[in-house]
Amino acid sequence: MSIDYLSKLRKHVVDNLIEKYGSVAFSSFVVQWVITVPAVWTADAKKLTRTCAEAAGMGTQTTISITSEPEAAAAYAIQKLEPSDMNIGDSILVCDAGGGTVDLITYRIKRLPPDLQVEECGISSGGKCGSVFLNRIFENWVETELGASRNLSDTARAEMMTMFEIAVSLCLSLHGYTHSLSKEQTKRDFDVGDDEDCYVPVPGVSAVNKPEFRVSGGRVRVTPAKMTEIFETVISEIVNMVRTQMARATSSGHPPISKILLVGGFGASQYLLTRLKTEFEPGNTTVMRAPNAWTAVVRGAVIKELAITNPGMNWNVESRISRTTWGIACMIPFQEGVHPAHLRYRDPYEGKDMCRRISRWYVKRGQIIREREPVRFNFYRTVPVNSTLVFTDDVYENLDDHSPAHIDELNCRKLGVLTTDLSGIPKWQFDKKVGRNYEERYHIEFSIIFTFYSAHFDVKFEYKGT
Repeated sequence: MSIDYLSKLRKHVVDNLIEKYGSVAFSSFVVQWVITVPAVWTADAKKLTRTCAEAAGMGTQTTISITSEPEAAAAYAIQKLEPSDMNIGDSILVCDAGGGTVDLITYRIKRLPPDLQVEECGISSGGKCGSVFLNRIFENWVETELGASRNLSDTARAEMMTMFEIAVSLCLSLHGYTHSLSKEQTKRDFDVGDDEDCYVPVPGVSAVNKPEFRVSGGRVRVTPAKMTEIFETVISEIVNMVRTQMARATSSGHPPISKILLVGGFGASQYLLTRLKTEFEPGNTTVMRAPNAWTAVVRGAVIKELAITNPGMNWNVESRISRTTWGIACMIPFQEGVHPAHLRYRDPYEGKDMCRRISRWYVKRGQIIREREPVRFNFYRTVPVNSTLVFTDDVYENLDDHSPAHIDELNCRKLGVLTTDLSGIPKWQFDKKVGRNYEERYHIEFSIIFTFYSAHFDVKFEYKGT
């Protein structure tokens, strides 16, 4: 399904570009596809997204970029601030509230426009508390109140949910023109203090007359109290997430958050904006909705990608903070009383007791990572002379604030497989050593170089400088 969707999206974009510029001109274009992903997505999900994009005909590694949605939103929203609203040293929190997820990221201003530079301060965070969960809460409430004897058909349910989106605006708008709102407007207009009932069609359902649930004329009544209850279930979680993110940013020595910028489709919610203002503006934090909040992510993604090759585009991230700890399992000499006895084994080549499954973390949660700055890790292996010289290591990640000593500890999960292929190197280049068991082996020293980006990293192998 994802491949089908991306294929049709690619075709739509290409067709429109050809229509606008002509097929001859288009054939000379280099099309760079930028795909945004939520901050809470795992590396597996990002990898699968790239795989689907490639299968959909969007190209290969050179024409597809993956970037995090909160960073893309920040690239647009921060630049839309008035110059008078920014100072060097300011810390700004961007809240990207979408349909499925809400992502939070904080930046400190290092340089002002026209050469804007920022650094991430505090580990970015996110959660599955987007606007779609309002729909689910409403749907569950209706079906629970109707009971098993009054099940909605699939068609009736779909119509009810479509009208729920519309009716919230039509009946509960803040702006005093509730009956003239267009059907394109949605539940984002409901605000704190709205006091009008809302009626949502429930096709095929007969009358129900309960104190807190009434269906009449094929419509269910939603009181302001019920609507507030639905909203608060989700909004209160977002408020708590913002509060935690602000604490993270300041705990590392950065100044208090001066501004919260609200973006995303759910970011257009008047209720969410009002609640954030109520919670945080008394503490001298200004809460603002960025212009074009609905499209801030896609606009920022383009800005961010163009800034790589075009100095005139105004976005430069000096450093990021890793959300995860990740690395591989390795073996080290066994230490009595330190290492678990069940991980102990005798290595005949080394002639000593070793401990397996010890974690070697390449990057730790909370570690500062420089944009596009390669990080080198040195390794060595001793392998039989008849080895294929192709090695695999399982890569693990951990989201805890501490770095586990052993790869099998709780919350360590397999991320993927790192393959090191030395088969193309002539064997005479490798050093030979004889072990304690008189076995001759190759002793191979090499490096793995990681380069980190917004939502992914590249891996490069190096042996003797090449």
